[in-house]
Amino acid sequence: MVEPPAGTVTLLFTDIEGSTALAQELGATWGDVLRDHHAVVGGAIAAHGGYVDGTEGDAFFAVFEDARAALSAAVDAQRGLRGRPWPTPSGALKVRMGLHTGHVERRATGYVGLEIHRAARVASAAHGGQVLLTDVVRSLTGDLVPTDDLGRHRLKDFPAPESLHCVVLDGVGAAAFPPPRTLEVRPTNLPADDRPLIGRDADLAAVVQAFTSDGDRLVTVTGMGGTGKTRLALAAGAALLDSHPGGVWWVPLAAETDGAAVLPAIAAAVHAEHDGSRPLRDALAARFSGAPALVVLDNLEQLPGAADAVAGLVAAAPGVRVLATSQSPLHLTAERVLALEPLAPGASRELFARVAARVRPGLDVLADPEGLAVADELCARLDHLPLAIELAAGRLSVLSPAQLRERLAAPLKLLKGGERDRPERQRSLRATIDWTLGLLDPEARALFTRLGAFAGAVELEDLEAVCEDDDVDVLTAVAALLDVGILRRREDGSGAVTFRLAEALRLVAADELAAAPDGAAWRRAHAEHLAAVMRPAGTPMVCSAREMQRAMALDAEGRRALEWAWANDAALAARLGAPMTTRWVEAGRVQEAAALSDRILALPEQPAETRAFALLGLGYVAMVNSDADRSLAPHQAVQELLGPEHPLHRYALVAEVWTRAMAGREANSAADRLMALVRAHGSQLELGAAQIVHFQTRLAAGDLAAAATALAEAARLCELTGAKMLWHIETCRGDLALIEGRHADAARAYVRSMTAASARGDLLQVWLDLLGIAASLAAAGRAEEALEV
Repeated sequence: MVEPPAGTVTLLFTDIEGSTALAQELGATWGDVLRDHHAVVGGAIAAHGGYVDGTEGDAFFAVFEDARAALSAAVDAQRGLRGRPWPTPSGALKVRMGLHTGHVERRATGYVGLEIHRAARVASAAHGGQVLLTDVVRSLTGDLVPTDDLGRHRLKDFPAPESLHCVVLDGVGAAAFPPPRTLEVRPTNLPADDRPLIGRDADLAAVVQAFTSDGDRLVTVTGMGGTGKTRLALAAGAALLDSHPGGVWWVPLAAETDGAAVLPAIAAAVHAEHDGSRPLRDALAARFSGAPALVVLDNLEQLPGAADAVAGLVAAAPGVRVLATSQSPLHLTAERVLALEPLAPGASRELFARVAARVRPGLDVLADPEGLAVADELCARLDHLPLAIELAAGRLSVLSPAQLRERLAAPLKLLKGGERDRPERQRSLRATIDWTLGLLDPEARALFTRLGAFAGAVELEDLEAVCEDDDVDVLTAVAALLDVGILRRREDGSGAVTFRLAEALRLVAADELAAAPDGAAWRRAHAEHLAAVMRPAGTPMVCSAREMQRAMALDAEGRRALEWAWANDAALAARLGAPMTTRWVEAGRVQEAAALSDRILALPEQPAETRAFALLGLGYVAMVNSDADRSLAPHQAVQELLGPEHPLHRYALVAEVWTRAMAGREANSAADRLMALVRAHGSQLELGAAQIVHFQTRLAAGDLAAAATALAEAARLCELTGAKMLWHIETCRGDLALIEGRHADAARAYVRSMTAASARGDLLQVWLDLLGIAASLAAAGRAEEALEV
């Protein structure tokens, strides 16, 4: 046949039994055997109009429009093989064959469809010289050839047993062969599923272990819609068939709306007899009184009362185990909860590539570095949610990967149009989100809307500061959002716990907040909270490490709040933004800091403190740019604006002394004035910063002994107070070692400082440390390496 058939076809798989051992035994003769084998089998297929889709080694995969033609080809091939002498120990070449009829699709990459896998498993169950047929082939071929009924057999990867038949060829039937190579039959109604389980191997192993090793009787797989709970449950059910001789029973509940439907649905799935004379729970207990059985309940989240039904069944029937999928736990004592996380980046990439190749045959998005980068970016922007990745990759039937990336600015409009066999709620990302939101109680729903004010991951205290009022208990509402997988929890190595919405969910929450009557009030509360967080970090040299870390972690929040404030309340924007300027300089965003300072200073009638913070930002920008005059002027202006009892006056003096020392100008008088003011009005934290600038002035003056003493005292005070300036002690040690001529010690100190600065994203300090390393190398006579650094 020139054109490969498609639709409902008959599939023939063949291969030589024990071919690997035979090839080793025959050596050079094996090539001749393969040639003659291909001539016999291929000739029979061609003679009966079959299409050979592929040969691999000693195997054939052929497709026929007519089942009788396929069976005739298999019979003729076996007769041809038997009629030849072969140079094998037995003088025969034993080829096993399997036939099955089903619906397949033909794409550029070849045939696809579940029935192909079923036909291959039929062939794998056969023995050399044997032809096995499924029931459908037997019914379509009638009395073309005699067959022996082998009964029902469970094929690998197919939970439900299949009726198989053995062709009786020239009087040789099933009695001449061992039983088919199949799995022990288990009662089940699990649907077959040929979709690969991507990125969930560890989760599958955890479910299997819970039931087989740990003795659990109730496992609930939880997660937001679209995380792959149903797919995992199907795979787990198939994997657990052998350990549940009482059967594995699939009970889909997505269409139900009442927990009272759970037990009747189970009864229908397992064919439990119930005449109404006793409670249905007792009837099910009687049905499950034998060997251990597993009931898989899919989609319990929308069923009030489902937990009671499950608890009652588990209590009444000791032989029953339950695997449930739900967006939230059942909160039962015996329950083990397995919360599905988004896919790992590598698994996301694989899923994206598989769907892309399915919708646009021949497309390999991972074939080149640019395509790989696009795939990784898309998956990251979709928060590695399987449903979102599949919906996005489905759009590649129309768009290029680059066009798809551009359109993801509005993901809720783009991510829809899923396959028709999906549940309605999974045909678009917005439908899935709406389904999940519909499960929330009013308090959790209110918190979700208020989360639209946030930009990224935040701590519980941030949520409470912005969202807590008489109507919302944030702690309880957060637990509810975690239960249904809407909110994600992360704990870093420092013990800090943060919470965030996936980006698509955040967009929904932001839309709802914008439409809410009190939306502006919550946006304002968010901006006011960020202003309070940013204020102490606006004086980097005299804030604590914790205060600076909080400000750094909430940078995206600050930007979001600042954007809203500029559009709605310039005075609030200035109060929020002014302390951010110096921290932006530390993060390396010098031009942004200068522009923000200028914008704030251009506003009329700003409070003195707000104006002072903006001036400090300009001074810090000039300091980084080595412009001492332009740096000193703003710092001195702050001191004139605020009295010496104000912390910003003292901070401006700290910055002035630092600038003078760095520029090689006279700094001793300003340093003495600073120490006097700090001792009179300041804290130990300020005193630590003052000791660091005192160290710099002594170093610049060449008094190395006094500099070393000041540095040791600064380190002690910074350690004692948890000062952010402790981050800079190593670079100061490098400065001292460099001037003392200990070049290797200096370089090592700068490297230690740079490593820590890089880890926290402190680009200004990285830059300063690179300069220090270069100076150390140059002083040691290693000029080329210094220039490279």
